[in-house]
Amino acid sequence: MATDDFIDKLTDKTPRAGLRREIDALIWDIDERRFLIRVKDGRMFEAAAPPNDDPGRAIVRVVYFWHARHIVFETNRGDHVLGIVPTRHNLAPVDDRPVVYLDQNHWSTLAKMSRAPARVPQAERNAALELISLAEAGKVILPLSAAHHSETSHWLDDDSRYQLALTMLRLSKGWQMRDPLAIWANELQRDIVTHAGAGSSSSAPVFTLEPWVIHDNEARSTVRPDYSAQRGLPADLEFAFQSGLSTIVYFDLLLNTAPIRREASHGWRAKQQRTTDALADDHRPKAQKRQIAYAVALDDLSHEMAKAAAHTNVSTIAFDQWVRSIWNKEMTGTPAVAMFRSMFVDKHLNPRTTWQDNDLNDLFYLSAAAGYADHIVAERHTTGLIAQSSKRLNAPVAAHRSIADLIANLTLAR
Repeated sequence: MATDDFIDKLTDKTPRAGLRREIDALIWDIDERRFLIRVKDGRMFEAAAPPNDDPGRAIVRVVYFWHARHIVFETNRGDHVLGIVPTRHNLAPVDDRPVVYLDQNHWSTLAKMSRAPARVPQAERNAALELISLAEAGKVILPLSAAHHSETSHWLDDDSRYQLALTMLRLSKGWQMRDPLAIWANELQRDIVTHAGAGSSSSAPVFTLEPWVIHDNEARSTVRPDYSAQRGLPADLEFAFQSGLSTIVYFDLLLNTAPIRREASHGWRAKQQRTTDALADDHRPKAQKRQIAYAVALDDLSHEMAKAAAHTNVSTIAFDQWVRSIWNKEMTGTPAVAMFRSMFVDKHLNPRTTWQDNDLNDLFYLSAAAGYADHIVAERHTTGLIAQSSKRLNAPVAAHRSIADLIANLTLAR
């Protein structure tokens, strides 16, 4: 039966607006190329599923438990992973749980605990086990970002990549961090509008279960299919479809059995190194060099600021006044942007800095996470930058160099 005929047959007996009340589970057997809907009275409706002949595919079965808002994935190695799907009216049910953003090396530590615990330093083992237990019990939120996807997917060792992806998906359960460019856009637009006295605007949650959020708005438009207009689906069904589809896509990308090449940032790195070297050779007082570094940071943000101004529709005079108001001042109304600028400037002012390709990811994603997470666990150098900036900005985030230090300072909601 074609999928369209299948939906039409089901909705002949169940009006489309009431369909969401009748569905119990959606089952996609990928290898068998069939799609099933189980309704509450036990009936099963079957349709032929589109072929999926991707040789890198690791997921063989998907079960979407409709009312529980859970998706269970089965891999070609027999492992199972649970993803949580939000409701349209509650995209980020944090519920006072601490949000902990782990840098990639600490995700690797958690992955080793399941396959090679002897490779984890003794001081970290018990703490890693406790963090795994807390995440599995849903007492902490461990979100993933596009940086995690990028850094995991390019690993060449197939088994290590699979085990790392499996660990990340099992413990994150579908929680994600919004793309930093989208976070910056929200912050900058809100700050420009507020400064211009044109009202205030709300911001979308940074850590969320919302579909497609690890991409910025421009990229999302190329990956997010919209079937609601074609099918005439009610908003709840369209949202459930998008949530399920994005979860499937993101999980499948991480579990893909073939590595995905990652682009390097040679041009950006070389530009930053030239600036750092020039500042190191400059004999002006440090306060003046900090102003120069601020100017470099604002230049790095200029494209995003211009886009934000265009979306706010404020006058050029109001925008100019806003830019002058933030010059050489901490942008306390924009947590992620302020953290990025502070870390960026501090890194430039250290004459011993040697810029690396991964610095772009570290600054970009860790600064965004530090603007909103309760805890960050990163490597020593970045932790120092975050701690220094959070003190300067009076930001509430706690930065840790180890999982053991995180666990020692973690306060759970009662």
